Amino acid sequence: MYNIEHTRNTLLGGSARVRGVSGGERKRVSIAEMMISRGSICCWDNTTRGLDSSTALDFAKSLRIMTDIYKLPTLVSLYQASESIYALFDKVLVIDHGKQVYFGPANEARKYLEGLGFAPKPRQTTPDYLTGCTDPWERDFADGWDVDTIPQTADDLEKAYKASPIFARMVADKNAYKEEVRRDSSAREQFHRAVMDAKHSFTPKKSVYSIPFHQQTVALFKRQFQLKLQDWFTLATSWVTTMIVAIMVGTLFFKLPATSNGAFTRGTSFVI
Repeated sequence: MYNIEHTRNTLLGGSARVRGVSGGERKRVSIAEMMISRGSICCWDNTTRGLDSSTALDFAKSLRIMTDIYKLPTLVSLYQASESIYALFDKVLVIDHGKQVYFGPANEARKYLEGLGFAPKPRQTTPDYLTGCTDPWERDFADGWDVDTIPQTADDLEKAYKASPIFARMVADKNAYKEEVRRDSSAREQFHRAVMDAKHSFTPKKSVYSIPFHQQTVALFKRQFQLKLQDWFTLATSWVTTMIVAIMVGTLFFKLPATSNGAFTRGTSFVI
């Protein structure tokens, strides 16, 4: 699914000596880690920055697949997203100076802002158009509109959005979902039962973890041991250095007299 099968036996790297997989492949490894973490909500902050367009699209497609399979909400903030990436999302949130000026279906955002009086720019991607409408130096107004009637500040854009049918629809959807969750008591019981079944037999019921403390310790020990084995040269060098230093220090106390004459020599050796 992530198109990184060829890196199965490749170290992640990250240093000048161990290059490992590329940056885009490393990000996809992070997605795989996120999938097995079984988180309730996945948040990604500017994860496509520094990636080429094809890798960024693969990353977004992986998020789309993960969201569809696990039915989990995925929150993503992107920098200069392409139209192909934008089309993968269900809803979009536009914020201007901390104000929510739009939240709703992604395929209706452009039409909504054009309906407020902003000039349509068919050659501009939708993400750039949405952010451009909040920039006084970038936005343009449609011909035939009175500029004074078009919301321009963050407060005016927020008021216009809250008075729009899209805002009313989003509030209705939220309330309908809350009511559905409240009525469906069996779903909560099934979720609670599934969580209890996933816990290890020695894990306390009130614990937020699914495995007990000793198994967590064993898992972390194995993980740290595997990390050490990845850089075996540094590990072997440190062991050899430690043994050499131990032998050198040990020679300072070799065949010292066991009488009071050797007490001063032992103390001097520690100072050295």
